[in-house]
Amino acid sequence: MIRNKIQNKGKTLLAGLAMFVNATPASAQERFEIQVTQTNGVSRTIEVVRDIEELDFARSDLTSITLPNGLTNLEGLILSGNQLTNFTLPEGLTNLRELYISDNQLTNLILPNGLTNLGTLNLNENQLTSLTLPEGLTNLGGLSLSGNQLTSFTFLEGLTNLGGLDLQNNQLQSLTLPEGLTNLNYLNLSTNQLMSLTLPKGLTKLSSLYLRNNLLTNLVLSQDTAMSTMSERRLLTLWR
Repeated sequence: MIRNKIQNKGKTLLAGLAMFVNATPASAQERFEIQVTQTNGVSRTIEVVRDIEELDFARSDLTSITLPNGLTNLEGLILSGNQLTNFTLPEGLTNLRELYISDNQLTNLILPNGLTNLGTLNLNENQLTSLTLPEGLTNLGGLSLSGNQLTSFTFLEGLTNLGGLDLQNNQLQSLTLPEGLTNLNYLNLSTNQLMSLTLPKGLTKLSSLYLRNNLLTNLVLSQDTAMSTMSERRLLTLWR
């Protein structure tokens, strides 16, 4: 249904959004305003209905976007391919399942607590030097942070559903993973500055581990890690 999705078509942001908004029945659902600014300096206000389920602003030349509180039905938010440097996600998005903000210029990102349904978080190719994840990400299955400038990463406990973690192409000098990542099957730490890495107990599903282009001299796998059965030769190919 048109009223439940707003999608930008390339760079025709304003015309495309006007079409979707105007197609919404006037009967009336509560409306909310989204404030956006584009690279040409033009600022706009876009109205959406309360029950909007997906917002797609990919490749819209945005330098800023402010979402209102109250979009409680929003399940997908796509902001990839813009020029955002800062972004604050409003509170109350308890149904949000997918958040894509890759290929921007983010140096600051604020995520609220309460994102209990968030399954995918993609922040690839930004300029983040640090990131603090909120508590309660119990359904997070995929976390992508490749191509940032992270020197350290504080990992929260309780991410028992996390299946994939991508931290390649950062500046990590150390990383401590908590126990309890029982569903983790993919871990990419390539092209960092790691000298030592100890993987915690419980990684019984880990099948893909990438450590190339680091400074590793020491790798410790617990006995119950799925990859602990690999030959020494195979392990060496992971980081050389």
